[in-house]
Amino acid sequence: MKNNWIGYLIGIFVLSSSFSGSARADEGTGVPVSAIELTGLGAYAGRKLSVFYVSGRESVIGTGGQTLRVSVIHCAPTVLSMSGAGEVLIPAVRVERAGLFDALNFVVFVVHRPGQEQVFLKNPDGTRPRDPRISLASPAESISAEVWSYEKMYFVSLTKLNQLRLDQGERETVVVNLSK
Repeated sequence: MKNNWIGYLIGIFVLSSSFSGSARADEGTGVPVSAIELTGLGAYAGRKLSVFYVSGRESVIGTGGQTLRVSVIHCAPTVLSMSGAGEVLIPAVRVERAGLFDALNFVVFVVHRPGQEQVFLKNPDGTRPRDPRISLASPAESISAEVWSYEKMYFVSLTKLNQLRLDQGERETVVVNLSK
């Protein structure tokens, strides 16, 4: 009899948690990322900037955490134009998970070369992350070589973004100065 009650309670828990998940569907699913105001990019004023939401890890041996190895790009990048002062406002988004173990943990900012319309990410070791824009129908090898290079790449972890948000009084838009 005791085992029946345990099974019954587990069943109710599973059922209630599935209902509570669907009740929040109107709020959107995925990981929320605050709006970001990038500053300190005066050297690249007027250029395009691509914003990637990725799963990755910082390289620690010999680089001092200055490089990022991206395993998965969660969605197509947002391409924006920087102001004449080298600033850009990136809207808040909700990013869906790309897989069970590929948690969103970094936002990558890529400054385009002059005249460059789009970029694709490549890791420092030459490997390419999973990118939703690349499929069997359009393999990476068929993409022009010029889109694999760019002017400059910056990245910030979601942990750092959340800390900045707290430090800045929980504003809706987090200010990130990349000149530091």
